[in-house]
Amino acid sequence: MLWSAFLAQHYDEPTKGQTLRIVLLAAALHDTHRSGNSEDETHGQLAAEKFRNEIAASLNDFQSASACLNAIHYHCIPDDKCPNPDIAFQILKDADALDRGRFGVPNRDNGCNTALFRTEVLRSQDSYKNIAWMAYYAAQITRFSLAGATPCSAFSNALCDSVNSLAEDRPAT
Repeated sequence: MLWSAFLAQHYDEPTKGQTLRIVLLAAALHDTHRSGNSEDETHGQLAAEKFRNEIAASLNDFQSASACLNAIHYHCIPDDKCPNPDIAFQILKDADALDRGRFGVPNRDNGCNTALFRTEVLRSQDSYKNIAWMAYYAAQITRFSLAGATPCSAFSNALCDSVNSLAEDRPAT
Protein backbone atom coordinates (compact mmCIF):
# COMPACT_ATOMS: atom_id res chain seq x y z
CA MET A 1 0.00 0.00 0.00
CA LEU A 2 2.88 2.35 0.79
CA TRP A 3 4.39 2.08 -2.70
CA SER A 4 0.97 2.29 -4.38
CA ALA A 5 0.23 5.51 -2.51
CA PHE A 6 3.72 6.82 -3.28
CA LEU A 7 3.36 6.16 -7.03
CA ALA A 8 -0.16 7.62 -7.18
CA GLN A 9 1.23 10.90 -5.80
CA HIS A 10 3.13 11.45 -9.05
CA TYR A 11 -0.01 11.95 -11.15
CA ASP A 12 -1.99 15.14 -11.64
CA GLU A 13 -4.65 15.89 -9.01
CA PRO A 14 -7.69 14.60 -10.97
CA THR A 15 -5.93 11.33 -11.88
CA LYS A 16 -4.56 10.92 -8.35
CA GLY A 17 -7.99 11.56 -6.84
CA GLN A 18 -9.62 9.01 -9.12
CA THR A 19 -6.87 6.40 -8.76
CA LEU A 20 -5.74 6.50 -5.13
CA ARG A 21 -8.73 4.66 -3.60
CA ILE A 22 -8.57 2.04 -6.36
CA VAL A 23 -4.88 1.24 -5.93
CA LEU A 24 -4.98 1.28 -2.12
CA LEU A 25 -7.83 -1.22 -2.10
CA ALA A 26 -6.10 -3.34 -4.77
CA ALA A 27 -2.83 -3.24 -2.82
CA ALA A 28 -4.57 -4.30 0.38
CA LEU A 29 -6.21 -7.32 -1.27
CA HIS A 30 -3.95 -8.45 -4.11
CA ASP A 31 -1.96 -11.15 -2.28
CA THR A 32 -4.66 -12.37 0.11
CA HIS A 33 -5.02 -15.67 -1.77
CA ARG A 34 -1.34 -16.35 -2.22
CA SER A 35 -0.22 -19.68 -0.81
CA GLY A 36 3.45 -19.89 0.07
CA ASN A 37 6.26 -17.89 -1.50
CA SER A 38 6.33 -19.50 -4.92
CA GLU A 39 5.33 -17.62 -8.06
CA ASP A 40 1.88 -18.41 -9.47
CA GLU A 41 -0.55 -16.81 -11.87
CA THR A 42 -3.79 -17.69 -10.06
CA HIS A 43 -3.82 -16.00 -6.67
CA GLY A 44 -4.78 -12.63 -8.13
CA GLN A 45 -7.82 -14.08 -9.88
CA LEU A 46 -8.84 -15.90 -6.68
CA ALA A 47 -8.58 -12.69 -4.63
CA ALA A 48 -10.53 -10.68 -7.23
CA GLU A 49 -13.31 -13.27 -7.27
CA LYS A 50 -13.45 -13.48 -3.47
CA PHE A 51 -13.70 -9.70 -2.94
CA ARG A 52 -15.72 -8.72 -6.06
CA ASN A 53 -18.82 -7.64 -4.10
CA GLU A 54 -16.90 -5.81 -1.39
CA ILE A 55 -14.87 -3.91 -4.00
CA ALA A 56 -18.00 -2.94 -5.93
CA ALA A 57 -19.66 -1.71 -2.73
CA SER A 58 -16.58 0.19 -1.59
CA LEU A 59 -15.78 1.96 -4.85
CA ASN A 60 -19.39 2.73 -5.83
CA ASP A 61 -18.91 2.85 -9.61
CA PHE A 62 -18.42 0.18 -12.24
CA GLN A 63 -15.32 1.71 -13.87
CA SER A 64 -13.40 2.05 -10.58
CA ALA A 65 -14.42 -1.42 -9.38
CA SER A 66 -13.43 -2.91 -12.72
CA ALA A 67 -10.02 -1.19 -12.62
CA CYS A 68 -9.44 -2.47 -9.08
CA LEU A 69 -10.49 -6.03 -9.94
CA ASN A 70 -8.32 -6.07 -13.07
CA ALA A 71 -5.31 -4.78 -11.16
CA ILE A 72 -5.74 -7.51 -8.54
CA HIS A 73 -6.46 -10.24 -11.08
CA TYR A 74 -3.53 -9.45 -13.41
CA HIS A 75 -0.85 -8.33 -10.94
CA CYS A 76 0.72 -11.81 -10.92
CA ILE A 77 0.50 -12.44 -14.67
CA PRO A 78 3.20 -11.42 -17.16
CA ASP A 79 2.37 -8.16 -18.93
CA ASP A 80 2.20 -9.77 -22.37
CA LYS A 81 -0.73 -11.91 -21.17
CA CYS A 82 -2.68 -8.95 -19.74
CA PRO A 83 -5.35 -6.79 -21.37
CA ASN A 84 -4.82 -3.05 -21.87
CA PRO A 85 -2.98 -1.92 -18.75
CA ASP A 86 -4.62 1.07 -17.09
CA ILE A 87 -3.07 3.32 -14.46
CA ALA A 88 -4.26 1.21 -11.52
CA PHE A 89 -2.70 -1.91 -13.05
CA GLN A 90 0.58 -0.10 -13.75
CA ILE A 91 0.77 1.32 -10.24
CA LEU A 92 -0.01 -1.99 -8.52
CA LYS A 93 2.50 -3.92 -10.65
CA ASP A 94 5.22 -1.33 -10.01
CA ALA A 95 4.39 -1.10 -6.29
CA ASP A 96 4.60 -4.88 -6.09
CA ALA A 97 7.97 -4.71 -7.86
CA LEU A 98 9.24 -2.08 -5.42
CA ASP A 99 8.12 -4.32 -2.58
CA ARG A 100 10.61 -6.90 -3.87
CA GLY A 101 13.21 -4.71 -2.16
CA ARG A 102 12.54 -7.03 0.78
CA PHE A 103 14.30 -9.83 -1.11
CA GLY A 104 17.36 -8.12 -2.54
CA VAL A 105 18.94 -5.14 -4.22
CA PRO A 106 17.50 -3.81 -7.48
CA ASN A 107 18.38 -5.77 -10.63
CA ARG A 108 19.95 -8.66 -8.73
CA ASP A 109 18.69 -12.05 -7.59
CA ASN A 110 15.11 -11.76 -6.33
CA GLY A 111 15.28 -7.95 -6.20
CA CYS A 112 13.21 -5.49 -8.18
CA ASN A 113 13.77 -5.66 -11.96
CA THR A 114 13.77 -1.98 -12.96
CA ALA A 115 13.62 -2.84 -16.67
CA LEU A 116 10.00 -3.92 -16.18
CA PHE A 117 8.69 -0.68 -14.66
CA ARG A 118 5.48 0.64 -16.20
CA THR A 119 4.76 3.99 -14.55
CA GLU A 120 6.32 7.11 -16.00
CA VAL A 121 7.91 8.20 -12.72
CA LEU A 122 9.85 4.93 -12.49
CA ARG A 123 10.45 4.33 -16.19
CA SER A 124 11.73 7.70 -17.34
CA GLN A 125 11.86 10.17 -14.49
CA ASP A 126 14.12 8.10 -12.24
CA SER A 127 17.07 7.28 -14.47
CA TYR A 128 19.33 6.43 -11.54
CA LYS A 129 16.72 4.06 -10.06
CA ASN A 130 16.84 5.90 -6.75
CA ILE A 131 13.27 4.90 -5.92
CA ALA A 132 14.06 1.19 -6.33
CA TRP A 133 17.06 1.65 -4.06
CA MET A 134 14.93 3.60 -1.58
CA ALA A 135 12.50 0.66 -1.52
CA TYR A 136 15.37 -1.70 -0.81
CA TYR A 137 16.72 0.45 2.05
CA ALA A 138 13.23 1.00 3.48
CA ALA A 139 12.79 -2.77 3.63
CA GLN A 140 16.11 -3.08 5.45
CA ILE A 141 14.97 -0.51 8.03
CA THR A 142 11.73 -2.38 8.70
CA ARG A 143 13.39 -5.80 8.81
CA PHE A 144 14.76 -5.11 12.28
CA SER A 145 12.00 -2.81 13.54
CA LEU A 146 9.52 -4.00 16.09
CA ALA A 147 5.87 -3.71 15.11
CA GLY A 148 4.21 -1.76 17.88
CA ALA A 149 0.92 0.01 18.28
CA THR A 150 1.74 2.55 15.54
CA PRO A 151 3.85 0.74 12.90
CA CYS A 152 3.27 3.33 10.15
CA SER A 153 4.34 6.14 12.43
CA ALA A 154 7.37 4.17 13.58
CA PHE A 155 8.37 3.49 9.97
CA SER A 156 7.92 7.13 9.01
CA ASN A 157 9.99 8.25 12.00
CA ALA A 158 12.74 5.75 11.12
CA LEU A 159 12.91 7.10 7.57
CA CYS A 160 12.95 10.71 8.76
CA ASP A 161 15.57 9.97 11.40
CA SER A 162 17.78 8.36 8.75
CA VAL A 163 17.46 11.31 6.39
CA ASN A 164 18.02 13.80 9.22
CA SER A 165 21.16 12.00 10.38
CA LEU A 166 22.54 12.16 6.85
CA ALA A 167 21.74 15.86 6.66
CA GLU A 168 23.48 16.52 9.98
CA ASP A 169 26.65 14.78 8.81
CA ARG A 170 26.98 16.97 5.72
CA PRO A 171 28.98 20.17 5.89
CA ALA A 172 27.01 23.37 5.30
CA THR A 173 27.31 24.72 1.77
